[in-house]
Amino acid sequence: MTRPVTLFSGQWVDLPSTDLVEKTREFGYDGIELACWTDHFEVDKALAEDDYCDNKRKALDDAGLQCHAISAHRVGQAVLDRIDERHQAILPEYVWGDGNTDGVNARAIEELKNTARAAQKFGVEIVNGFTGSSIWHLLYSFPPVPQSMTIAGFDLLAERFNPILDVFGECRVRFALEVHPTEIAFDIHTAERALHVLNRRPEFGFSFDPSHLIWQGIDPVKFLRRFPDRIYHVQINDAIVTLDGESGINCSHLNFSDVRRGWSFRGPGRGGVNFEEIIRALNDIGYNGPLSVECEDSGMKRSIGAREALEFTRKLDFSPSTISFDAAFDEVCADFGFGIDALDEGVDGVGSQRTSDESIPPHPEDSPASFRSSHSERLSTSRREESFRSDAAPSTSGINENLRGLTPASFRGMFDEQSDEQREEVDCTIFAPPSAGTGEAALVQVFIHSPLHEGDVLKTATKVDSRACWRGSTSLGTELARGSQLSFQLTIPRFQYEAPEQSIVWRGRTASVQFSVEIPCGAKAGDAHGTIYVAQDSIPIGQITFILVVETACPTPSGNHATGKATRFSQAFVSYARSDTPDVTKRVKLLEAVGIRYFQDVFSLKPGEQWLPRIYKAIDDSDVLLLFWSRAARASSWVEKEWRYGLETNGDGFIVPVAIEGPPIPEPPSELQQLHFGGTGIGYPPMPIWKRFSRWFQS
Repeated sequence: MTRPVTLFSGQWVDLPSTDLVEKTREFGYDGIELACWTDHFEVDKALAEDDYCDNKRKALDDAGLQCHAISAHRVGQAVLDRIDERHQAILPEYVWGDGNTDGVNARAIEELKNTARAAQKFGVEIVNGFTGSSIWHLLYSFPPVPQSMTIAGFDLLAERFNPILDVFGECRVRFALEVHPTEIAFDIHTAERALHVLNRRPEFGFSFDPSHLIWQGIDPVKFLRRFPDRIYHVQINDAIVTLDGESGINCSHLNFSDVRRGWSFRGPGRGGVNFEEIIRALNDIGYNGPLSVECEDSGMKRSIGAREALEFTRKLDFSPSTISFDAAFDEVCADFGFGIDALDEGVDGVGSQRTSDESIPPHPEDSPASFRSSHSERLSTSRREESFRSDAAPSTSGINENLRGLTPASFRGMFDEQSDEQREEVDCTIFAPPSAGTGEAALVQVFIHSPLHEGDVLKTATKVDSRACWRGSTSLGTELARGSQLSFQLTIPRFQYEAPEQSIVWRGRTASVQFSVEIPCGAKAGDAHGTIYVAQDSIPIGQITFILVVETACPTPSGNHATGKATRFSQAFVSYARSDTPDVTKRVKLLEAVGIRYFQDVFSLKPGEQWLPRIYKAIDDSDVLLLFWSRAARASSWVEKEWRYGLETNGDGFIVPVAIEGPPIPEPPSELQQLHFGGTGIGYPPMPIWKRFSRWFQS
């Protein structure tokens, strides 16, 4: 693929549009990314004047230049920002107005909507830009920043951008946020969070600029592979970190041209960005849009930098291979009656053909054919030697013809089921409707998937249930070996559901389970709190909480939904009676197998340490309180102090009982019965997952 190389006009706004078009043509670029300030692209005129867009397009066409995107960075910055005098310099007068914060925010929102309309009229499908951020000033947590302030900042993104994105959707235009310091999303985690609060709307994605990631210590290639379906535009820009022991990464309030800064922009290829790996990642994710050059190197004359960047980018870009490097070797193998693709699928030994016609589905993580470098030579050599040792002539009947269509990725898939050593990062995500009426059923879907496939998961969930919305997601925290079993248990107090526990075996592919929740006819309207407990090989590793709104009338879908909270357990507090110490100590050691730290007073307290404050602090620092339940634990005043403190400070979802005595299981406290003991009086939650957890501890 040959991607068009375009020049971003934002660094050239001192030139009139006509002069820039001519200069871009002389440089040899394929096109221009037009900035929506000065006369490069004027949103108000594009909508008010019938011939504005036609004339602008004709000027580009006459110069042989394309335009794939326009950019609204300046006005977008004012959508979420807390407005001050700096914004007057970057906004049109009709957006700035009197400078009142609320008024500027409101006018910026309308201008961004109009930018989508202007883009549609001009004939481009991407508007690059900023969002601003109401919480950027809270980045360093002092004075201490309560989590509620951060949540409010992302909620404001949903509140203000959902109406904007509604217009983008109507115009069939996408907004591409340039992930960037001072924006609501400035790294991988905040980008993920922004997608979540916007319910992963397809109108919202990213304009990828590696220069703003690398100096923060973020791997740009990881960003691409984390959001493969959200890369709507790509900037070519570079940066270099120049820390000298005097100026830090925050650059000491020094301007970009100051050599004392801790980092600075550089022309492409002159900084620290590994563009080779970026192009390979772009090939892997199938990006074929423009590569837009930004000239931000303060130490290089921009006309020289523009020419050099164009030459660098053209040499850098290349198309991915569509065949394996050893494809020709298949033809050699075919002389012996089999090809590499046939080795594991069609031939069992030599001279025998399998009778199964079962096809192998493509692996969801198809990648270039480099896989064969680790398997094909060994296998082909082994089978060739076997063929020479065999007295029987190899059968060629239909084998290569039947298997020639298999891709390298499909071939790789044959080994995926057999590889016990392969481990991968895995995410768990749940979807459910935002609300349900009494007497109805709500479908709760739980997916396990590679972080690379989050976009596909949303599509799958909405195919099953058109009202499905993202409700929460968590990483499992450790790389998961294929063949590991994950169990999921749903609990929503007072609701009914069949098969409350279900399991999935991780095979390297996206998989899911579904829970059908019936809302009783007499259910009280309001918020119902649900929890999905997650266990790996019967060991609890996390939970995801969410809210299902119960309505007495038939619910109406909405574009913005409250989400939940996901927790991957990293530290557990162990609450138990002293007489149960031998049993408990033996069992909690197994938590280490899944990377969960734990606090157990007999081992965790230091000699002479004040134990009561330390215990309470340990509870505060933990993700879950494991309540090892027995008659002794029920009688222990200190166990009661611990679970009561955990209940008061973290809520009832914080406590997970583990019965180490019974049946019958000692009667639970009344304060814990509703959520954890199901009101039955015979044990902890009526959840096979936790029962198996208890039995696992007892083993």
